[in-house]
Amino acid sequence: MNRTQKTFTTLVFVTLASGMAALIFQTLWARSFSVIFGSTVQAAAAVFASFLTGLALGADFAGRRSQRLRRPVEAYVLIEILVAASALVIGLVLQQGGTFLAQLLAPGAKSNVLVVFPLTLAIILVPAMLMGATFPVILTIARSRGCSLSCVGRIYGYNTFGAALGAFLTGFILIGMAGMKATLFSAAALDLVSAALCARLLRGPVTDETAAPVQARLVLEQVPPQWLLVMTAFLSGAVVLGLEVIWLRLCSYFLGNRTFAFSALLTSVLALLAAGAWLSSMLLRRHGRDTLRLFAWAALSAVAGIAVSSALVHIWIFNHAGIEKNLPGVQSLLIFYRIGAALVLMAPALVPLGMLFPMALTASRQAENRTGREAGFFYLVNTAGSVTGSLGVGFFLILFSGSYGSLKILAGITGVLAVVLFVLLFRRLKFQAAAGMLTVLLLLGLFPLPARLVYFQAPGDLLYWHEDEQGIFQIVKAKADGTLIVTNDATALVFHAGNYMTSFVQQMQGHLGVMFRPHARNVAVIGSGYGITAGAMTRYSGLTNIDAVEIIPSMIATAGYYGPWNFNYYKDSRVHLHIDDGRHFLARAKKPYDIISVNVTDPELPGAAALFHHEFYEMVKRKLTPDGILVQHVFGYQTARALATMSKTFPCILLYRSYANGFNVVAAQRPLHFSPLDVQALLAQDKVKKALYDIGFIDPLNMKDYLSDGLPYEAVFDEYDRNMLMATDDHPRIEFSWNPDQFQFFFSNQ
Repeated sequence: MNRTQKTFTTLVFVTLASGMAALIFQTLWARSFSVIFGSTVQAAAAVFASFLTGLALGADFAGRRSQRLRRPVEAYVLIEILVAASALVIGLVLQQGGTFLAQLLAPGAKSNVLVVFPLTLAIILVPAMLMGATFPVILTIARSRGCSLSCVGRIYGYNTFGAALGAFLTGFILIGMAGMKATLFSAAALDLVSAALCARLLRGPVTDETAAPVQARLVLEQVPPQWLLVMTAFLSGAVVLGLEVIWLRLCSYFLGNRTFAFSALLTSVLALLAAGAWLSSMLLRRHGRDTLRLFAWAALSAVAGIAVSSALVHIWIFNHAGIEKNLPGVQSLLIFYRIGAALVLMAPALVPLGMLFPMALTASRQAENRTGREAGFFYLVNTAGSVTGSLGVGFFLILFSGSYGSLKILAGITGVLAVVLFVLLFRRLKFQAAAGMLTVLLLLGLFPLPARLVYFQAPGDLLYWHEDEQGIFQIVKAKADGTLIVTNDATALVFHAGNYMTSFVQQMQGHLGVMFRPHARNVAVIGSGYGITAGAMTRYSGLTNIDAVEIIPSMIATAGYYGPWNFNYYKDSRVHLHIDDGRHFLARAKKPYDIISVNVTDPELPGAAALFHHEFYEMVKRKLTPDGILVQHVFGYQTARALATMSKTFPCILLYRSYANGFNVVAAQRPLHFSPLDVQALLAQDKVKKALYDIGFIDPLNMKDYLSDGLPYEAVFDEYDRNMLMATDDHPRIEFSWNPDQFQFFFSNQ
């Protein structure tokens, strides 16, 4: 192995470690910002866009100065050390001061991308710019040590693959096993490892980048217009991130809705893009003068890939269950089958798309002599496209065209790019005409896709369908029993409306609170869902304010569909509807509540899991009056951990059975007792009596017996369960729990 090869091998490990660290930091920041701005789609998109913007600005800034770097190795080492220090400090501040920052910075229920984006960018700007600066600087090092221009694709590929490893480790191992803070330190350690590995190059000789060996230079048959390469870099970034937004939605139907599912998807996307970058580098080394023609074929392959991937995903959504049950060893290998399916389904589109950016950069006129500068500029353009694609598809295109319509538009954009490349890079008219006709045929192949994705398993009638940035929301009336099944993408938001137990459990979320605190005036319902809990509270004349908080706007918009069970709560003047993340809403609440009722979809869902953390319960305690109470629905195989966490803040807990796998929990700082006389007075109200009658309380005395049958927490769970480790923001043990049933590993609806 010669000196240049040894240098490149060292840089491979340098860029792998750097890519892993960057993705880990980005993931941790995003989780911390979800506490500050809420776990809304808008806030998550703004955080992601600000991170990409910081990377792009840093890459461009460093690229413009790379030619003047006399000691690029020392510069890279310093940058990585600064990344480790600044990203670590920012991460610790966000983790430790999330609630304080929520009160100080968060713009409330009206938060949107335009508000969250500049705030987030201001906070993470320095470390994000430093991370972006590493790419052009490391290319400058590679070229100054004699590496050919084909190394661009390989280094970019290894950096992207490092990010894929970071996504996998963070989502599947580090946070769940070590916690947020330890994961943060591990990311900083990876940056220091990257710096230490690069420092080894200080001992080697340096050659001027412009004096690279003749055989290492790229000789192109023709030089394409610069505007064409810039447009390719921009559009490839836009299409890739647009596809990722759509596939995150579509893949949830078979991959799942838990954090593990998202981690698997992100790992797959990054790994496939890395494969595309490696392939571009291989083609560049082997075919040299024909690379630009391969460039055009890659764009055309991307059109074909989008068409093929879209068709395969649609088919897989409706047939995966039947296919999976016949796979060998499915009970023990289901996780790998589903990750493998994601890779296979997205590969036809993402591999050729992953080739376009490194090819465009490599073909640039100045790439040979000013690699670092061109790398910074093209990284800026590509990232600008990524931000545009992510926000444009997620908040605009999907609203007007839906997921499948957006896929067709993205394929059309890629098709136009392919035709332009063929026209400009192929001199023969027959090649140009053939490319145009083939592109049209490929795009026509997308038209059999339906206008909208309607998916439900049991026979039923579709009553309502709406797609927006939140997901595909639909209401289906089951033919078997007439109940309403409400889903957002693959997630069943609440158990069926019209089912007796649904009304009973959710009404009791309201009744229990008032029965134990009959003089309550101000109450909040977190996760209002159908509105049954808030509706039950409207039956009590003594309540003067009911804040109903729901994160999915469509649940509020369709409240009338659940009118037979929610008492048309939204028409009550005392009810104030808030579209917001529940924890974010409480963090900014100004007045204390007598009762806070929490009824979220599932304790394992991202975002929802934070409503079962110790920090959340401490916040609830601060937002309650001295004798206020918390009522929360707790269920699933993590019930013991959720209650153990709650008991650290609320020592007085009573449990009431709900459904078959959980409890309606009443918790307080003081001993829980109810007054028979006060309960009798409440039951004398006609609206209260009628509501209770509808869920099975025929005789008012039944309610007193029911209240008396509450089970003390200590009597239900043994000492081991009561002393198990808490779920916290640092250790989100419920969200990252490993369900022994692999069919529930990715899907959280229990």
